[in-house]
Amino acid sequence: MAPATQVTTRRFLKELTDFGDSNVPVVDIIAVHGLNPLGTEDHAFKTWTASNKLWLKDFLPQNIVNARIFLYSYNASATFGTSQAGVDGESHELMNRVELKRVNHLHRPLIFVCHSLGGLIVKRALVLALLVPRLQCIRKATYGIVFFGTPHQGGNHARAGDVVARIARAILRTENNSLVEALKKDSFFSDIGRKDFEEGVEDFYYISFYEDKPTPGLGYIVSKESSLLNVPSERQVQLALDRDHGGMCKFATADDEEYQLVWTSISNFVKKAIASTREGELRERLADLRPPQQPVSRIDLNQQKERREISRWLSKIPLDQQHKNMGKDILPGSGIWFIHKAGYVEWKNTSHSSTLWLHGIPGSGKSKLLYLTIEHLLMEASGDENITTIAYFYCTRNASEPERADPDEIMRSILKQLCYSNPRVSTGEQVTTVYRRVQEKALDDGIDDPPKLTIIECQQLILAILDECPATIVIDALDEVDPHRRHELLSALDKIVQKSSSIVKLLISSRDDNDIILRLAHSPNVFIRASDNGQDIARFINQKVDESIAEKRILGGNVSNSLRCEIVRVLSEGAQGMFRWASLQIDILSDSQRMKHERDILQELGRLPKSLKESYDNLYRRILDSGKFTRTMAERAMKWLLCGQRPLQTSELLAAISVDPNGRSEELSHTQLLDFCCNMIVLDTESNVFSLYPSVSKRIS
Repeated sequence: MAPATQVTTRRFLKELTDFGDSNVPVVDIIAVHGLNPLGTEDHAFKTWTASNKLWLKDFLPQNIVNARIFLYSYNASATFGTSQAGVDGESHELMNRVELKRVNHLHRPLIFVCHSLGGLIVKRALVLALLVPRLQCIRKATYGIVFFGTPHQGGNHARAGDVVARIARAILRTENNSLVEALKKDSFFSDIGRKDFEEGVEDFYYISFYEDKPTPGLGYIVSKESSLLNVPSERQVQLALDRDHGGMCKFATADDEEYQLVWTSISNFVKKAIASTREGELRERLADLRPPQQPVSRIDLNQQKERREISRWLSKIPLDQQHKNMGKDILPGSGIWFIHKAGYVEWKNTSHSSTLWLHGIPGSGKSKLLYLTIEHLLMEASGDENITTIAYFYCTRNASEPERADPDEIMRSILKQLCYSNPRVSTGEQVTTVYRRVQEKALDDGIDDPPKLTIIECQQLILAILDECPATIVIDALDEVDPHRRHELLSALDKIVQKSSSIVKLLISSRDDNDIILRLAHSPNVFIRASDNGQDIARFINQKVDESIAEKRILGGNVSNSLRCEIVRVLSEGAQGMFRWASLQIDILSDSQRMKHERDILQELGRLPKSLKESYDNLYRRILDSGKFTRTMAERAMKWLLCGQRPLQTSELLAAISVDPNGRSEELSHTQLLDFCCNMIVLDTESNVFSLYPSVSKRIS
């Protein structure tokens, strides 16, 4: 095969960043362009450039510091026009140049960023690296690949070669060209896209951006289906960009919303790559050291036992699991607006202790924002030599978890985190002394378990800890705390902020309850407005609508593009800052018993409730209008979840509600119960526990 036009594009691997003596790079990012059938000399630069701004050089280094960023250039038309030999040769050239650039940094994590067919070059290079011993270190160091419109397989009944040829047509703007025909016929692209890469595909992580705007006159070049790798979902994130194929990796300003999505996604990738590498290096160092095993003294064992006892005495709340649960379903790029908000930036950067209050209407995503903020703070703290300790708590008012609304329990959890999260803190000895004293008194009084610390005692110990190091304390959903004792928690936190000898930053989220307004109205605050989280909600709605269509929940999956666009438009306009509202409306549109035709959907879109309260009222009316058995099961389930004294496993709740007063039982499944309750309850599939949505619990209690 021969390309239609001979091109002489130079091959190079050029570093775009300039590190002085003060900074040391900790990750390498290499960008690889795609097809260049026009033979443009500076195609490697133009691929990533808009309005003379090369975002890999002009924007990304400011967003991701300590990253070496490289640009790879090669003769793409000659490469792909000569089939496998050309692709294999270019893959080797790429690996050889990468090896030379990393000769003194073999273990530094590596991330590839690829546009279109450039992704096939990288995939092939990583396959060939398996066969060359000296290149295997590059493969081992590669954490993941970021794809922009790379065709991994055929789509919409098209072969992989057809998709590749379509890319060439989009650039050449012609149907007839020898290169186009050669690409179309070549089955090798199917092998690169799937077969050859399958071995070891789970060695890496992936971000796959796909075009969400058609190329004028040609439509979608690489479909969403074609851009999806056949890997487990936990290893791949697939995200839409509001760009056509040629423009999906061009950004003229750092404020571009699509660029914000791209850089935050890559930033998350980088953080995980660095963390993964550090964990691996630590394991290797420990394995290499392997000191002779020495017997553990009885004193050491007793100290370890006492430490575990003190930890359980302070708090048994599974904070890590709650934090993990809060992070589910968050789309990359969400919440960035908050950490760039003037109020947050001022609070975070000020050189004195201060409080920031995040407040807003129900369902506006306050808890998810605080999760993202906690993750951001933890990541910053991990690289902070001064080690600012981060402590946090997710409050909720739930009869099965009363400790999460108890001010004493909240303060004990904060104390435990401050005491044991920071290796520089020696004040754990003070907590140990207090524990021994109360334990001894309990034994003298004939009591098995030592009494717990009060909120005032926790406050005093926290202030002692803060003599040694600064801290940031984050409290989510303060309005969920017992309203009769909420003032005690606020008073204790106020005193910690005012009296601490180190800097203490306190971040609180809540609804606008009157007593909270009176206490926090004069503190710096950020109110969530629809204009703030509008882009986050738009991405959320697009994702959830696409998922519902793919899972055949809306009209059995037979949804026209015009109807999909109308659903997204109406929900985006009606959400008014409320994620939960949007989610409820999608559930309503997915009701196959009521929604059987496009006109049913359109009619429902024209009469959607205006508020979250009205949405819940409508759902509860649907429960009341159900058959007697369905209504009884739903009401029993919500009563159990509202009044239960501990979280109920799926089997326990189903057993509890299915037995009638006469001892007869009905067999129910968890999917039936979710349907009966019209999605007013939620099932955590990891812990296998049912619960009411917090906003539902507050509404019906």
